[in-house]
Amino acid sequence: MDPNPFVAALYHDVDVIRYCHVSAVTLTLFEHAMVLDQEVELIWQRREWSLTKMLYICNRYLGDAFVLISALEILQSNEYNRLLCTRRAWLNLVLRLHSSCSVLLPFLAWSGTVIWVVSASRLPPPPGIISQSLILGLSTGSTVVLNELAPGIRFCVMSKVSSYYWIYWLIVIGMESFIFLAVAWRAVQDLYHYRGPLKGRALFTVLVRDSFMFFLLPLGLIIADAIIVRTQIQIFVIPQAFTLPVAVIMSGRMVLNIREAYYHPFMTVVIPEVTTLQDNTGSVCFDQTPSESALSVATHFCERSWREADEDSSRLGECA
Repeated sequence: MDPNPFVAALYHDVDVIRYCHVSAVTLTLFEHAMVLDQEVELIWQRREWSLTKMLYICNRYLGDAFVLISALEILQSNEYNRLLCTRRAWLNLVLRLHSSCSVLLPFLAWSGTVIWVVSASRLPPPPGIISQSLILGLSTGSTVVLNELAPGIRFCVMSKVSSYYWIYWLIVIGMESFIFLAVAWRAVQDLYHYRGPLKGRALFTVLVRDSFMFFLLPLGLIIADAIIVRTQIQIFVIPQAFTLPVAVIMSGRMVLNIREAYYHPFMTVVIPEVTTLQDNTGSVCFDQTPSESALSVATHFCERSWREADEDSSRLGECA
């Protein structure tokens, strides 16, 4: 094979990888700028501190910094080595756990089991975290990194990893799928026990919608990571460039939407058109005028809806 086309193809692949990381940085910082006014109102202007608020700040700003530093390391690949690969893997694990915790806390508030957070903080780490840490630690020594793809082309890629490294991503898929199924099952239960026009309106709209989006998008990228690690490790940095930014963006959006629903509750009441009232026997009663009947029914709906909205807000307040 003529070396010139081969070298040209290598240059093209390197440019694609670099463009992907620059795109990931642009996406992360641009999205952060879009929600900055909402963040100032719902995060920084609120004096009270909560675990979700601290997780959001760590996840948002550490995530932005990590994505930016990773892109700079890719662009300066002549200084990139196995130590940096290992450091990126561990930081990726920590930040992804931050994102998952930011989403889990509102979900636990929705389920009415926020007390589990306090109890879980005193327990050992879950088996999934232990397994991921163990695989990362054991595979560090067997990772082979190339600093020069061809004469004159200095770019660092992983050329070989341990044979069991792909299990790491299977564990991630299992953990994310478990949380996703838990959210879906809780949503089905909430629909089954639906009562009144506002039962879980804010929670159902925010948590179910954002939870599904949060788990589906990163899950697709994680599956791509697992497949590429197993088949073609050299291009692993392409899907990995977007895995963490998407998780950071989606978890941050979800926390802001949760706090928006808590601090700025909204309610839509539909007043039914009532012209007559019927008793249990089916006879028409004209004890009340049509306007009084409609007002009575609407007042009943409002009182019940406010009680249910207060219950939802009190649960949200434990984590907002």
